[in-house]
Amino acid sequence: MNYQAYVTALIEQVAVHCRQLDSLSGKNKPLSLLERSAAERSLQILVESAIGSAKHLNKKAGLPERLDNYQTIQQLTEELDINPDYLPQLKGAIGMRNAIVHDYLNLDWELIQAVLDGQHYQRVANFVHDLCEQLLTN
Repeated sequence: MNYQAYVTALIEQVAVHCRQLDSLSGKNKPLSLLERSAAERSLQILVESAIGSAKHLNKKAGLPERLDNYQTIQQLTEELDINPDYLPQLKGAIGMRNAIVHDYLNLDWELIQAVLDGQHYQRVANFVHDLCEQLLTN
């Protein structure tokens, strides 16, 4: 499979959502409801980009399909040359994505604000970029 179009679109979307999150991370006042919703959606898309690209790379590498998103990513670090230092933050990011999607009434906004303030979402974006590079090789 040729991944060029997928990688190009994915990197573009990651950049768009990182810029949105960058604009929200520097606020000195509490975020409005609209800004919170935008942050949630951008974080969700970033994490889903990491999950999707991991699934594609697993498939490309001929690795077994995993039902658990974190196990899909963990498998890449065990079987391919993917930095395992990503794992702790990605585990938390997947948990946050699950809360945004499935338990949105009980979101921990202090945690999300800390992710924004520390720009920790950039780590997820870096992971996606690393996987995209792998998808384009070989």
